[in-house]
Amino acid sequence: HEQEKTASFCIERFKDCDKDFAAYTGLPSYQHFTALTAFLDPREGGCNVLRTECVGGAGASSGRNRKLTMENELFLVLVRLRLSLFEHNLAHRFCIAQSNVSRICSSWINFMYLNLTTLPLWAPREAIDATMPCVFSKKYPTTRV
Repeated sequence: HEQEKTASFCIERFKDCDKDFAAYTGLPSYQHFTALTAFLDPREGGCNVLRTECVGGAGASSGRNRKLTMENELFLVLVRLRLSLFEHNLAHRFCIAQSNVSRICSSWINFMYLNLTTLPLWAPREAIDATMPCVFSKKYPTTRV
């Protein structure tokens, strides 16, 4: 991963500073990032995160060797989601082609969707009722959030 050695914008630069890590990813720390990575389980080298090519209706393809590590791919996606950076900007920051940024984002967004939609969106009514402050539950007894 030669590009990562020349790129000054990579996860290795920010993982030891919680303030910077939170600013760029929205996650409180690198430890939260590793927990997210473990939950998503992209496997060694990100082999579970399939690169999708839509050329002539072709399906998923493993494609060429990746330019970034799995960690830096996920970091790139989180930075894009957090800061709304353009692909061109991210390509410059990570020293990769804009087309690679596009493929990385598409692949990881699809992968995260498939894995994160298994999490419950709302807590059960019993859990909400049990933890809601009495003052709040008296005034708003049917509140769900």
